[in-house]
Amino acid sequence: ALVDLGTGRGIASNVDAVFYGASSFKGPYCVYFCQSQIETGLAARDDFVASGVMSESGVFSSQGSDLIGSMIESAILFSSNDTYGALRNDYSDDALAAYLEGLGVDPALAYDTWFPRYTVRDGMRLWLNASEYLASGTETAQWLAGLLEKDETSYLREALKNENPKYRASRAGLWNRSRTASTTPCATRASW
Repeated sequence: ALVDLGTGRGIASNVDAVFYGASSFKGPYCVYFCQSQIETGLAARDDFVASGVMSESGVFSSQGSDLIGSMIESAILFSSNDTYGALRNDYSDDALAAYLEGLGVDPALAYDTWFPRYTVRDGMRLWLNASEYLASGTETAQWLAGLLEKDETSYLREALKNENPKYRASRAGLWNRSRTASTTPCATRASW
């Protein structure tokens, strides 16, 4: 699917087919974490992980040694499965499910693997929500937007490097920082 965030118009195919999301879910998960945990005061970027946890890949993150902000940075910038997995393991899937349901996204994604399978429709809802959040102007949203613009590995950025420079491409998609919140297609999310 492709959506022009300025006009809200887009094109998509097989919107209800289920695809393996792989690491593409890390961006929406970090948006969820910032929106529902950091912005609400339940967590802070300079908090340590609440408990010692083991990620799916077997890397231990011990209590008191990993800052939440550093873990989000590593998950986004380096696509670290370990820090992403530690965050997923340390925070409630039930809270994620409630958040997803509030977006009109299948809440079962929270209980799938850490790298869930989801529809194009649900993916678009997640990324349109991300666009709205990143354009909100909060300190945390600006910080996360900056991370999403400079991840280490980006096939989209490499493919588009000679295209219109006002768009910044990353694994998370295209993020045009010059866009204002008023151009975010809020009504579009409901139509997907």
